[in-house]
Amino acid sequence: HVVMNKIIGNNVKKCKDVSENFESLHLRLKTIHGDDNKIELHAKAIDNGSVYTSQIVDRNLYLALDTVLKKIKAEIEHKNSRQH
Repeated sequence: HVVMNKIIGNNVKKCKDVSENFESLHLRLKTIHGDDNKIELHAKAIDNGSVYTSQIVDRNLYLALDTVLKKIKAEIEHKNSRQH
């Protein structure tokens, strides 16, 4: 759990750095039936009223977590760079 907290914490900090008003982050982890090794991870962040979502299917939870959070950060960064 320490590794997951570190991945989440670092990525949330990066999201806050590029966001206008980072409000929340919601993560949902699902196991894929029929394949014991794969997981599905959904992320939803709210920044200044805008909702950003990302999802991934992977075998590695740590990699999946890092990937969905980096996608969220990139979306927030992209939208905010277009507004300024």
